[in-house]
Amino acid sequence: MSTLIVIAPPAHPGTATSYEYLLTANGQTVDGHASVSADQLPEKHRGDAEVVVLVPAAKLSWHQVTLPPGITGRSSRLRAVLEGLLEDRLLDEPGSMHFSLEPGARPSEPIRVAACDKAWLRSVVDALEIAGHAVTRIVPETFPDAHQMTCHVVGSPEDARLLVTTKRGAANFPLVTGGTSFIKDCEPAPNMVVYSEAGVAELAEQWLQRSVRLQQPAERYLMAIQSDWNLAQFDFANSSHGRSWQRLSKWWGSLFFSRQWRVARWGLATLIMANIAGLNAWAWQEKTALDRKRDAIRDALTQSFPKVGPIVDAPLQMSRQVALLRQSAGMVSGRDMESLLGALSAAVPSGRSVSSMEFSAGELKVKGLNLSNPELVSLTGILQSQGYSIRSDGDALVLSEKVAQ
Repeated sequence: MSTLIVIAPPAHPGTATSYEYLLTANGQTVDGHASVSADQLPEKHRGDAEVVVLVPAAKLSWHQVTLPPGITGRSSRLRAVLEGLLEDRLLDEPGSMHFSLEPGARPSEPIRVAACDKAWLRSVVDALEIAGHAVTRIVPETFPDAHQMTCHVVGSPEDARLLVTTKRGAANFPLVTGGTSFIKDCEPAPNMVVYSEAGVAELAEQWLQRSVRLQQPAERYLMAIQSDWNLAQFDFANSSHGRSWQRLSKWWGSLFFSRQWRVARWGLATLIMANIAGLNAWAWQEKTALDRKRDAIRDALTQSFPKVGPIVDAPLQMSRQVALLRQSAGMVSGRDMESLLGALSAAVPSGRSVSSMEFSAGELKVKGLNLSNPELVSLTGILQSQGYSIRSDGDALVLSEKVAQ
């Protein structure tokens, strides 16, 4: 998904405000860069691109605080707590400021907080939304770095500024008036990286007394969006979620109705139809194989016992015919009373006797055993392992031969 990066203007936007923007498809290279009004921002990316607002370093102040125990990033009292902690450090009224906590902030530990003018940020986000660009993320131009100190020299020779990031926060001040004193303070950080725009590179090396790495503003903006920082918190978080849902809805609408997705829609429809056809063919093959097995069972029954009437349950009817043949031949079958009594007497706990018994149609019904639940479970398991089934019928137990399925 492509990303539209819009650099927030320094003042409240109006109808004639110009917005600097970048387009990137992979977050590494710039596909487009210009300055236009809000309604002239790339229209072809509406609804199918992430829109990121980049807040200039000059618009942010950074502070380090420690949240009281029990106050987390989702606490309803977080906003009031931050206002109380930062009241003496802000030049403006805390109620007029927007606060953003660093990613992964934990209570009872020092955390970094970014602050900016809430009304100004709201006007920027609203202006872009009116122009049809739903903001999904808000990121700072520079942000604290826990691993190394980084400097960016930006601007023109007449107004060169130094953007500094450390693990505690970020600072922004004129290069000419603050560069020398800054270097003295940074002597303990020999691994400090200094980036500079081409127009002020010579001036940066002169005042900072260090070599610099050339970096275009667009490269700095791309570095900013790679961070985990997202200033869309508190009131802006709710708006961001709503806009994200709107953007997702637009994307789905584009997927189903836009001409540019026509080939993809046809491919998806073909894939679905092919899967449905495959499933139907597989189901037909399984049904055919099952019908063949059923026909084979019926054929075996009719060939072995031609006098059998209409076939309703082939396994049961075959079992009964086999039992009749064994009886006619003078052989004892599993359905005979002798077989059922023998199996029951061998499985019943010793010392138990029946009060009455009844045999009918291959079933033996006995009463008076008075078995406990564990004994009944054990008796059932033994008889089932021998090919018999047993069930309760009131105060009686009914034993019969298990019919093969």
